[in-house]
Amino acid sequence: MKIEDVISHLKAGGIIAYPTETVWGLGVDISNADAIKNLFNLKNRDTTKAISVLVANIFQARELAEIDSNLEKFMSLFWPGAVTFVVRAKSIVPDEITGKTGFVGLRCSSHPFVSELTKKLGTSITSTSANKSGESPAQNENDLLKWLPSEVMKVEWKEDRKGFSSLGSTVVKIENEKLSLLRQGDIDFKFIENHFQKL
Repeated sequence: MKIEDVISHLKAGGIIAYPTETVWGLGVDISNADAIKNLFNLKNRDTTKAISVLVANIFQARELAEIDSNLEKFMSLFWPGAVTFVVRAKSIVPDEITGKTGFVGLRCSSHPFVSELTKKLGTSITSTSANKSGESPAQNENDLLKWLPSEVMKVEWKEDRKGFSSLGSTVVKIENEKLSLLRQGDIDFKFIENHFQKL
């Protein structure tokens, strides 16, 4: 599968299932309102809930969120990697993504496929686990085959995940210069917090 085919599918409003260094994710172009709606329908997800976004780097993140130099330095300690930062969103981010909270979850993945895709695509895609809401995230391709409809493009990526298990990315929120844990994932929150306190 060529990465250009994946990009074409996304730009046409399609949904992709893609691997990350944690669990498999579902992606759509965040600038396409219909694609976002289809993603929520696919997951049976409450449309009032925010959905995270994949970025290629800190520069793309700054296009979507209010990130000063101090915050940029902090985020760069963990990116690329399994940490999602929920920060104040800029007006360019659709309400469907923020859940009208004014905040957006940003993640920069270290997975080689995702890294290449986000750099070549030029825009951001959603970063939400590949599962129906309330069910366990897809850890491997076999989990995807149990429910993924044919119209979703599954990225062909072969890797040995035997015995692999992930909690997903750790999700932290930064508001009023305070750090809080929204979801414990593969990266220990205390480790993140220790670095935050050194700022």
